[in-house]
Amino acid sequence: MPDISPEQRREIERLVAEHGGELTEEIVLEVARSPDSYLHSLFEWDDAKAARKHRDSWADEQRN
Repeated sequence: MPDISPEQRREIERLVAEHGGELTEEIVLEVARSPDSYLHSLFEWDDAKAARKHRDSWADEQRN
């Protein structure tokens, strides 16, 4: 997990509380999709770059 700022941590804590402790990937991504969200910068939004990172990560896991 990347280092997160205090604002990002508070936003995650807010979401956890808002959703009764049941925070899913879908909820986080829905909120983070907005460029105004503190969580937006935690994700790669360019699909081609994100796909490459995912493949690289998967390949790296296979080596271990």
